[in-house]
Amino acid sequence: MKYILLILSLLIIGTRIYNTVNFDRKCTQYIQRAADANTVMSAYNELSIASKYLEDNRITNGYTSIMFDSPNEDVGFWYNNIKSCEKDLLVIIKNDTSVSMLEKSNVLLRLRETLLDKKGVTVPTGISRYPNNLLWCIITGFASIYIFIFLVMLQDLLKYKW
Repeated sequence: MKYILLILSLLIIGTRIYNTVNFDRKCTQYIQRAADANTVMSAYNELSIASKYLEDNRITNGYTSIMFDSPNEDVGFWYNNIKSCEKDLLVIIKNDTSVSMLEKSNVLLRLRETLLDKKGVTVPTGISRYPNNLLWCIITGFASIYIFIFLVMLQDLLKYKW
């Protein structure tokens, strides 16, 4: 029984890691590519992929926090910034012939400033587990406690001289 719980706990931890990597691959990297894009069209294409992922997974509003809402966990603000950037890029694409290179350049600079911060891509804390942050908190808490208890028991068992 204890091994089944250990395997279940490790699967829970593994799933959290998978969710983080999956969000990074399917959203964060596309936002990074949009910020690094050299042309308005490529920036729009990359940002559209990230935006579609967010909409498909209902990551459009709310907070990633469980107890206390803080501005760095506001999903709605972050999502609206992404959609605003996407809309600005689309306006430039539709009016391509009348838009100067300087204006295109300014839009790309503003896009980069909006999407990136000193650490990389701006994302709310805990976004990879959203919208099920409370559930993941509870499940991971129990899994972590069980793994800790199992390791303590294993250490005691290894100290025992047969």
